[in-house]
Amino acid sequence: MTTPEQSSPRFRSATEFPKTIDSFSPSEANNLYVEMRECLIFTNRSRSQLIRRNEEHKESGKICQPHYKLMGLESTILAEKSQKC
Repeated sequence: MTTPEQSSPRFRSATEFPKTIDSFSPSEANNLYVEMRECLIFTNRSRSQLIRRNEEHKESGKICQPHYKLMGLESTILAEKSQKC
């Protein structure tokens, strides 16, 4: 895993890129643009996966909620039975 001091080639902070390209030749500017696009594409893809997995996790929690309701009903029934005896 990378630390904040050493970024992954795929995940780079915007501050690692130059603010202006005035001093670059057209080919250097184009190479920088391609590099920025690749980082952006990978970051967006990772973000989409994170959003999808978060939604899947939320849905799996909804499936388990009826289980908790059943457990609550079971304890209520057992309490009622013990009161009748």
